[in-house]
Amino acid sequence: MLKVVIYPGIQIGEGNALHRLKQDFEGECDIYYPENRETFLTLADDADVLMVYWENPPNEYFDTAKNLKWYATCMAGVNALPLSVIQKKGYILTNGRGLYDLHMAEYAIGMMILDVRNLDQCVKNQQNKVWQMPPQNQIYGKRLGILGLGSIGQEVAKKAAAMGMTVVGTKRNKQEVAFVDTVYSSDEMDEVFKTCDYIINLMPQTPETTGKIGKRQFELMRPSACIINMGRGSAFVEDELIQALEQKVFRRYISDVFVVEPLPEDSVFWKMDNVLITPHICGPNETLLDKAYPLFKHNLRAFIDGQPEEMKNVYNYARGY
Repeated sequence: MLKVVIYPGIQIGEGNALHRLKQDFEGECDIYYPENRETFLTLADDADVLMVYWENPPNEYFDTAKNLKWYATCMAGVNALPLSVIQKKGYILTNGRGLYDLHMAEYAIGMMILDVRNLDQCVKNQQNKVWQMPPQNQIYGKRLGILGLGSIGQEVAKKAAAMGMTVVGTKRNKQEVAFVDTVYSSDEMDEVFKTCDYIINLMPQTPETTGKIGKRQFELMRPSACIINMGRGSAFVEDELIQALEQKVFRRYISDVFVVEPLPEDSVFWKMDNVLITPHICGPNETLLDKAYPLFKHNLRAFIDGQPEEMKNVYNYARGY
């Protein structure tokens, strides 16, 4: 019988939606929920299907997997995986595209409000017992540029437009997007940097996007502008980003992602007063496994029925996502 191993990296209780898969597919496959990494790796040795949330097996696993046919990750980005090996072996690879739209969009809106109301300064003032009002403004009327109008970017656009922001953005295949006033192609990205108060990076990590943002883009920006990086640290030429921040070329950099994670203690980013750091918190969310349930259930049904063409979120090696 088909062996399916599900390892979210956290214990699955009876109330978790993924636990229902065992009942959904009773008699069609054996589903296991290992509670720790050691058990996971033992069960994965001869699994036909692996579903992981946050913690992948070591890269060597894909060289020696006996029966693996489909690897499903809840993560939207899969660049940490040995993609050349997975492609060569012919495994189906699916990702978590679409699972992150709502809570990542909330992060984006939350960070813009934090910035415009200087809420982080209020926290510092409280810690120092200082009663002082920092400058106050609003995101209503501000111009937002979204680099990467995929499903997350579109959700950000929807929420930002509802709050009175003017929204523009880039999309690989230039086409109209709801709630977005102007859509630029990837090659027209500079237009976003020229005109926007807030710029949010949501581009996936691909050869096309690596090092795409550097000195030229920073020098196009308004001095009052703020960048929020929720995509990948690799999108920026890091030395040029640091130089621009040191020279105050633009006002602020808020980032959840960096080239090296965890961010090293000696990183210059920690010391900069115009940088706000969060430790890659955009993706994890208490509701994520519940959101993953219908996606994985659909894909497992298609896989068992021998209809891989019906599976959703199959990774496209040519596009890189």
